[in-house]
Amino acid sequence: ATGISATTTILNETFDSGTWPSAWTRTNNGSNSPGDFRTSLEFGSIGNTWSGTGYTAHCSYFYTYLTSIGVSGDMITPSMDLSAQTSASLTFWIYNSDGTDILKVYANNAGGSFSQIGATSYAVYTSWTQITIDLSAYLGSGFNDVKIKFTGTSDYGNSNIGIDDVEVVGTANLPASYSWSPAAGLSSTTIANPVATPASPTTYVMTATANGCSVKDSVDIIV
Repeated sequence: ATGISATTTILNETFDSGTWPSAWTRTNNGSNSPGDFRTSLEFGSIGNTWSGTGYTAHCSYFYTYLTSIGVSGDMITPSMDLSAQTSASLTFWIYNSDGTDILKVYANNAGGSFSQIGATSYAVYTSWTQITIDLSAYLGSGFNDVKIKFTGTSDYGNSNIGIDDVEVVGTANLPASYSWSPAAGLSSTTIANPVATPASPTTYVMTATANGCSVKDSVDIIV
């Protein structure tokens, strides 16, 4: 059997419920309960300068408005297994209408040190903007405990940094089995690309099965 490339959503956090996602962790370095990051339902702020409560429904945000200048705080995703992925990317939406506060993004594996990923920093965005970061450095064997850390640094008294719709999507090569019919004229009925030498025009049907799901396709051979 060979493999079939399949796209999988590994992490999808919209914050739309308005409650803090239980599998995420956050710091409280700014001594502002419930934390340096909070949802727009947990705690309202005049520093939330975007329209509504988020990009979609509610969002998370770094509370820079009443956090002392220079203080940084984190929110960290749950652990993700990227060991079977051949490619993966992180996307999220950001809003930060003004000021000098910034957001940085980091990743680690198996409890190791966090390393910065993406741009040097993310600063002013006067409309909700989607950011995409490649995670190719965290794929393959051994990368089964990957976490993403969002770190905000405050400028005090300016707009908060909104973060919404955080998603990690990967592509994996899933083991697959193949079945061809009819068998006449085929070099094999159980491989992806058999050689076909039928004696007369024939329509061959291929069924591919991976991860419990099957798809069919056909090819016409004219002789």
